[in-house]
Amino acid sequence: MKAHAATIEENWEKVLAEATFKYAGSVYKDTTKIGEAADDEAHAKAYRAYVKHWGELKGFAMALQSGKTNLGRTAVHLN
Repeated sequence: MKAHAATIEENWEKVLAEATFKYAGSVYKDTTKIGEAADDEAHAKAYRAYVKHWGELKGFAMALQSGKTNLGRTAVHLN
């Protein structure tokens, strides 16, 4: 049973890392769209997407930090 738990723990960490990476890319794209917005409506839409993606990114990054593995300097950069 402990071996199964270890496998789940290892894979769960990978899932969290992948989600963090995905949302970091979305946040980057959103900041570009905000800067290129042609009017107030486009800016507001891009900003809403940015806020949503940033919140998801922060949640997954915090989940990574609360795990068993000490991320050390990486955690500082995530914040």
